[in-house]
Amino acid sequence: MSSTHHKNTSEAALQRMENHQARLTAYNRRVGRFLLYLLPLVLVALTVISVLHITESLLLLSAFVVVLVIFAVNTLILGQLAAKTKAAFTGRLELERQKGRPLDSLQGFTSIKSNVNRTITTIRSVFILGVLVFLLYAAYVYLALTGSDQSSWVAVLGLGLSLICFGAALLVKTVKIDVTSIAGLSDFYRPSSHEVLLDNIFSDVFRGHLDPIARLKWDEFTEAIRRCLRKEFVDAVLRDESEESPVALALEKILYLHYMEYSGVLTHQQVIDELTEFLSLDTGQYHPDVGTDVGGRKYFTTDDVFKVFQLIESNSPALFDLIDRLQLELVDNAAVMAEDPVYVDAAAEEVCRKDGECNLFLILFNNAPEPRDYTVRITVAGLEPKELRVRVSAEGRGQFKIPSESVPLVSDSKVDVAHILATLLKNSVSLWLTLEPREIGTQTLQVFVEDSSGRVIEGKTMPVTIIRNIEYLLRRVASAFSIVGGSTAPLLRQFIGF
Repeated sequence: MSSTHHKNTSEAALQRMENHQARLTAYNRRVGRFLLYLLPLVLVALTVISVLHITESLLLLSAFVVVLVIFAVNTLILGQLAAKTKAAFTGRLELERQKGRPLDSLQGFTSIKSNVNRTITTIRSVFILGVLVFLLYAAYVYLALTGSDQSSWVAVLGLGLSLICFGAALLVKTVKIDVTSIAGLSDFYRPSSHEVLLDNIFSDVFRGHLDPIARLKWDEFTEAIRRCLRKEFVDAVLRDESEESPVALALEKILYLHYMEYSGVLTHQQVIDELTEFLSLDTGQYHPDVGTDVGGRKYFTTDDVFKVFQLIESNSPALFDLIDRLQLELVDNAAVMAEDPVYVDAAAEEVCRKDGECNLFLILFNNAPEPRDYTVRITVAGLEPKELRVRVSAEGRGQFKIPSESVPLVSDSKVDVAHILATLLKNSVSLWLTLEPREIGTQTLQVFVEDSSGRVIEGKTMPVTIIRNIEYLLRRVASAFSIVGGSTAPLLRQFIGF
């Protein structure tokens, strides 16, 4: 624990600061970042026009004044963003520690804190460069109006510093730093630390994509759902399987129903109707339109859930492939699934970046009444580790049975895809494995499932294409060229006659 003493911060004061920071973040995401890239280049273009005497001086100076005013306002807002983000971020950590919740001790938080601090430092550097650019061009406008011979020198210095400012702006990883949003720190966090053996694949993967601060809100959301459960739903779940967790099954159903809305299969009203079958949405604890109250703010609305789905789609799209294929099997081939002794499916990212991450998901449902042991063996070239063996024990299906006829997506009874799929996922053994791509090209990944005797009962082969992170390389190269070009800009005076 840190020995540093901090002044007490009230929740109300901190929330006001966080709300202000969130508004600054919204501006910079929508407008500010675009201007951050555009305006230095506009100033460079105006400088070149001025040096080459392409247009009238008065018209050019008027353009300089307009651009400089916009540049000054945008730069000041950027500086405020850096200051408020730092204050809000550290303030939240201090307040939670005062409450006995040291967030900075959570796994994965050190990486987030380091990335946030690095980004804030970069934004501050761009802010300082922006101030210097503004002062140089303001001096240039003044010298040009007074007819000073030194104006061209100042213009070239401004051009060089503008290029350096543009290059530094390219190094800003993101301006999306919003501690009030469920996905406000997502640009600084990847689910590299996660469970391998999942009890509830949908909710565990969903929770795994939340940053450590948002993950604490998930626990309170889970408790809110527990209070909303209808008694008849709880009784039915415990009657079918006494050791089952009704709230865990409810969370799987909630996320799957939201996913069907997210993918355009169900309307929002259909989701509400399905939720009311097992949740009391009039208790004030939770409603998908308003979310759950956590610390005076509402979280886990439908929009919040969709934001996390977008993160999953970006980082671990193979999960949705698994869910979609399972849904398809239940709709079209339920009779075949009902007779199969075991259902196995696996999916990995089809395209991943070298030295990044490749997420592999596997679902194994034991369709026998009694538990059985299996070994999952994975072999792959071009990724690390090259071979994995995981021994798992799959519980029996108990009283649960896959219907032998086609299942509708939703219905008034509990015999629909929403309920069957959530129950099947809840009773399955699920794995979430992260592999590290090392070799460029298309690699082959193979998954084998063996029974207790070592006999292979299921197998799957899938290609994984590993590519270079071109976007990252281009940004770094463009930034380097811009900074080097800006640093050498004063040498242009030797080649341009003015």
